[in-house]
Amino acid sequence: MGGMDMMLDREGLPLDDPRAWRSGVVAELGLAEGGSPDSALDSVVALASTVTGWPIAAMTFVDDERQWWPASTAWPWSGSSREHSICARVIESGQPVLVHDLSRLEHLAQVSLVATGQVGAYAGVPVVCRDGVPLASLCVMRPEVGGLEPERLEVLRGLAQLLAVELETRLQFARRAVRAETRLVA
Repeated sequence: MGGMDMMLDREGLPLDDPRAWRSGVVAELGLAEGGSPDSALDSVVALASTVTGWPIAAMTFVDDERQWWPASTAWPWSGSSREHSICARVIESGQPVLVHDLSRLEHLAQVSLVATGQVGAYAGVPVVCRDGVPLASLCVMRPEVGGLEPERLEVLRGLAQLLAVELETRLQFARRAVRAETRLVA
């Protein structure tokens, strides 16, 4: 391939543009914004809320313009602009992000959820696929300011790994189905 090698996932899809890769995987999984409720993902997200004691929990996907939540608890919104997305930072960095007081972040202080005290603290961890690319985030939020205890953050990381395994398994089945259909048509 000349002097520059392209990084590929197991299916040969380019990983050099993680945002494009994520969008392709989300499309393959059928988890685009506005999709049907998903009981398996909802169960893991509900467990995140229960074990952390934080009432709001969500699994978040982010593209170039929007963020959306295919699974959530106590979160009535289906999607929003990426502009104020902390989850985008989690996904892009591949690292946990903890914000003890959202009102202290200038770019978030005027967001209605923060300004009205509906959301005061945030903790999010990446959902990382075996290819090493963060696909989504798992986050918890609460109205009160304050931090998430380290042991609960570790549980949140474990639940993010569980989500990653679930998504990877679904992706494998989806890709096998496409290959089988292609063979039948050929």
